[in-house]
Amino acid sequence: TTNTKPPGSDTNFHNKPDAGATFANPNGDGGWAYTSNCDDGTNGGVGALYFDNTGQVIDYKRLLSGTHYNSGGGRTPWDTWMTAEESFSGDGFWDVHPFTGTAQLTKLGGNVPAYWDSFTYSSKNVKETYFYFTEDDSEGPIRRYTPPAGFANIEPAMLYRDDGITEYLVLDPDTKTFTWSSSYTAGAA
Repeated sequence: TTNTKPPGSDTNFHNKPDAGATFANPNGDGGWAYTSNCDDGTNGGVGALYFDNTGQVIDYKRLLSGTHYNSGGGRTPWDTWMTAEESFSGDGFWDVHPFTGTAQLTKLGGNVPAYWDSFTYSSKNVKETYFYFTEDDSEGPIRRYTPPAGFANIEPAMLYRDDGITEYLVLDPDTKTFTWSSSYTAGAA
């Protein structure tokens, strides 16, 4: 598939495919999209293959380009793909919509270049929604982002404000317990 034109597309499928996810087409026709990261250092990003309700490929689009080493990521609660730049040349986490093609840089990681990797979330309700993300580095801490208060719903805007709280997982091997700390150093130990 890499560097070939899928049916219905004038664009070659990206090289170095990495993490991905599938999303049902919101128009209800039974089709879906498969988003895939491009783990390329000079032209990373995200592409999507589109399938009809019989499983036939009908299109391919590049949704995000010009980023670096898009390796890991994860689904969001609002059915978009969160892609992570695993590079000190990159910006961080991009929220990519598989059907509208929009891509927006989030505040996860403080837009600090790092070897960003996995992303997931936990949302019991709007007041107990947390986003977790990791670095692909032996000393990179696991982070938990708590969105700022005031949201009535779980929504993308939670990741675009500067007033959320980032904490770092701290493991205690003696007691076999963990805590969340505001100290990067404690989390990286």
